[in-house]
Amino acid sequence: AASDVYKRQNSDQKAAKYLKDGKHEEAFESASSDQWKASAAFRKKDFQQAKELFNDGTADGFYNQGNTLAMSGQLEEALKSYESSLAIRPDDDDTLYNKKQVELALEKQEQQEKENKDKQDQENQDNQDKKDQEKQDSEKSEEEQDQEQQDGESKDKDGENKDQGDNPE
Repeated sequence: AASDVYKRQNSDQKAAKYLKDGKHEEAFESASSDQWKASAAFRKKDFQQAKELFNDGTADGFYNQGNTLAMSGQLEEALKSYESSLAIRPDDDDTLYNKKQVELALEKQEQQEKENKDKQDQENQDNQDKKDQEKQDSEKSEEEQDQEQQDGESKDKDGENKDQGDNPE
């Protein structure tokens, strides 16, 4: 019975039904329009294919392309797509909302990158401080050894002088 439903529909109707049923690959294969193929590609997480297919120059195309780019982590590019959509349809609530979400995600990403950089800088400084301290300790140790050696030589000389003084020839 269910297979009869698919047989009676045109290719995009089939794609819509497949998408509704969660059959993304079948939807992609049966769709004839780029929009339905793009929707199927998006649902099966083939974001590169979806981005290319959504590229039709319409407000909806730019909006969907923005969603695709955002889902694939390309936030800067997503923002540009939303802005292109808003240039055509400036008051679209969904596009305005998604654009704001991407802006917030970018701010969070930039903050995280700054925190990571600050942490790395602090670790580098700590490592440099440790190396500097080790170098100072090493130099101090060498100075102490030199001083001990000089003290020992001085005692030897004093001892030699005493031995010579005690032992007249």
